[in-house]
Amino acid sequence: MTIAAAKTEDLVSEVTIALRQKTAARKIAWKPTVEENAFIWASDAYGVSIERKLDYRNAVKGFELRFVKDGVEVESVAADIPGTPEYENLRDLFTLARRSAHNVEESLGKMLQDLERI
Repeated sequence: MTIAAAKTEDLVSEVTIALRQKTAARKIAWKPTVEENAFIWASDAYGVSIERKLDYRNAVKGFELRFVKDGVEVESVAADIPGTPEYENLRDLFTLARRSAHNVEESLGKMLQDLERI
């Protein structure tokens, strides 16, 4: 592996962790896409998408994170081996992004209120 490749991988890892932390802290609001298993977040010049990859049986095959600048993919990372740090980071980010995009906490809160009235 070259020094440049190692540096890029380190930066991708740092950005992935920062995305996960900011999403968990509700500082990033993800949006759903037309694909059920993909979500996006964008700033003024950059965009990120996270996707859960499924096999033909709809079993989770892995996760892919893509970085976009000015509409062009500039980097991506995929993980398909459960238990590896990369897989766990992308899985956690996907879960947080899905919850953010679908306002899960708000929906569950309203559901709980409805149940309490019954």
